[in-house]
Amino acid sequence: MSLRDFLSILEKNSELIKIKKEVSPKFELSAVTQKIQMTVNKAVLFEKVKGYSSPIVSNLLGDYKKVAMSLGCSENQIIDVLSNRWELVEPVDLIGVRLAY
Repeated sequence: MSLRDFLSILEKNSELIKIKKEVSPKFELSAVTQKIQMTVNKAVLFEKVKGYSSPIVSNLLGDYKKVAMSLGCSENQIIDVLSNRWELVEPVDLIGVRLAY
């Protein structure tokens, strides 16, 4: 699922708030996100961020409901779905990681 697909799902389920007014990335963006997390806990799409040409999203996975939506399962199935997906991931080569330092 793409980010656009997930944002559409959130919007259809009334789990996305769109902020159309330009916001400052320094303090305003985080203050708005914090206020929304503390009240309605929805995902936030800032359409206009000062100094940036792309929109910014925040709080996409702010609760189990949104995590379940991102995985395409119910809240009760999150652990099982993640466990199954982790089994498909190949382990990281630790030698390569050590060489990076």
